[in-house]
Amino acid sequence: MRSQGRTAVATLSAGPVEYRLERHGEDAVILFHGGHMRADLPLGEEVFLDLGYSLLVPSRPGRIRDFLTGA
Repeated sequence: MRSQGRTAVATLSAGPVEYRLERHGEDAVILFHGGHMRADLPLGEEVFLDLGYSLLVPSRPGRIRDFLTGA
Protein backbone atom coordinates (compact mmCIF):
# COMPACT_ATOMS: atom_id res chain seq x y z
CA MET A 1 0.00 0.00 0.00
CA ARG A 2 1.22 3.48 -0.80
CA SER A 3 1.77 6.06 1.91
CA GLN A 4 -0.87 8.54 3.00
CA GLY A 5 -1.01 11.59 0.78
CA ARG A 6 -1.32 15.24 1.64
CA THR A 7 -4.60 16.99 1.12
CA ALA A 8 -5.54 20.51 0.14
CA VAL A 9 -8.73 22.52 0.41
CA ALA A 10 -10.45 24.08 -2.60
CA THR A 11 -12.89 26.92 -1.98
CA LEU A 12 -15.95 26.43 -4.19
CA SER A 13 -19.13 28.49 -4.41
CA ALA A 14 -20.85 25.86 -2.21
CA GLY A 15 -18.04 25.95 0.38
CA PRO A 16 -14.61 24.38 1.04
CA VAL A 17 -13.82 20.86 -0.17
CA GLU A 18 -10.86 18.80 1.01
CA TYR A 19 -9.16 16.74 -1.70
CA ARG A 20 -5.97 14.90 -2.63
CA LEU A 21 -4.43 15.08 -6.10
CA GLU A 22 -1.74 12.59 -7.07
CA ARG A 23 -0.28 13.36 -10.48
CA HIS A 24 1.02 10.28 -12.30
CA GLY A 25 -0.16 10.77 -15.86
CA GLU A 26 -2.15 12.95 -18.22
CA ASP A 27 -5.45 11.11 -17.65
CA ALA A 28 -7.10 11.17 -14.24
CA VAL A 29 -9.56 9.11 -12.24
CA ILE A 30 -11.90 10.78 -9.74
CA LEU A 31 -12.28 8.38 -6.84
CA PHE A 32 -15.18 8.82 -4.42
CA HIS A 33 -14.55 6.75 -1.30
CA GLY A 34 -17.56 5.46 0.57
CA GLY A 35 -18.03 4.72 4.22
CA HIS A 36 -15.91 6.51 6.78
CA MET A 37 -13.06 7.41 4.43
CA ARG A 38 -11.35 10.72 3.89
CA ALA A 39 -9.13 11.92 1.06
CA ASP A 40 -5.76 11.19 2.70
CA LEU A 41 -6.40 7.47 3.25
CA PRO A 42 -5.56 5.39 0.16
CA LEU A 43 -7.71 2.31 -0.32
CA GLY A 44 -7.84 0.31 -3.55
CA GLU A 45 -6.10 3.03 -5.56
CA GLU A 46 -2.98 1.11 -6.52
CA VAL A 47 -4.52 -0.32 -9.69
CA PHE A 48 -5.07 3.17 -11.13
CA LEU A 49 -1.65 4.47 -10.10
CA ASP A 50 0.07 1.38 -11.48
CA LEU A 51 -1.67 2.00 -14.83
CA GLY A 52 -0.30 5.55 -14.89
CA TYR A 53 -3.44 7.50 -14.03
CA SER A 54 -3.51 10.58 -11.85
CA LEU A 55 -5.96 10.51 -8.94
CA LEU A 56 -8.34 13.17 -7.67
CA VAL A 57 -9.84 12.05 -4.37
CA PRO A 58 -12.30 14.35 -2.59
CA SER A 59 -13.26 13.80 1.04
CA ARG A 60 -16.86 13.02 1.83
CA PRO A 61 -18.93 16.02 2.97
CA GLY A 62 -18.38 16.71 6.65
CA ARG A 63 -15.06 14.83 6.92
CA ILE A 64 -11.95 16.45 8.44
CA ARG A 65 -11.38 19.72 6.50
CA ASP A 66 -14.48 19.47 4.27
CA PHE A 67 -17.33 21.53 5.63
CA LEU A 68 -19.97 20.90 2.99
CA THR A 69 -23.08 19.31 4.40
CA GLY A 70 -24.09 17.36 1.30
CA ALA A 71 -27.33 19.33 1.04
